[in-house]
Amino acid sequence: MSTATATVNDPTTACQALDTLHDLLRRLATRPLPTGWLTNGTGQLRLLVPQYTFADYLSVVVEEIWRYGSDAAQVPQRLENMLCDLRSAALPEHRPAVDHWLAVLDLDAGAPDARP
Repeated sequence: MSTATATVNDPTTACQALDTLHDLLRRLATRPLPTGWLTNGTGQLRLLVPQYTFADYLSVVVEEIWRYGSDAAQVPQRLENMLCDLRSAALPEHRPAVDHWLAVLDLDAGAPDARP
């Protein structure tokens, strides 16, 4: 029986989670996200609801998995594959967030102790 820490940090589990999260992120990457601006019939702004950006969603998915799984054999490759696919599918407004994480993974490859 494994401990909670070993289970949470299991690279295979991280990769399985990434596969599911990749599907969700791809759906978000290929469409415009809500602005949070609600207007009346004449177009006057009536309510502004804070919204998460694609960069927010991507950071939630990538940051911890990268932080705790970057030294595992399969996690960095799975993250890079996911990010490359997202970049090719993403709307132009979402690509800078993907490019940021691709750069982080590339930079960290040379400095394993560096973290975002």
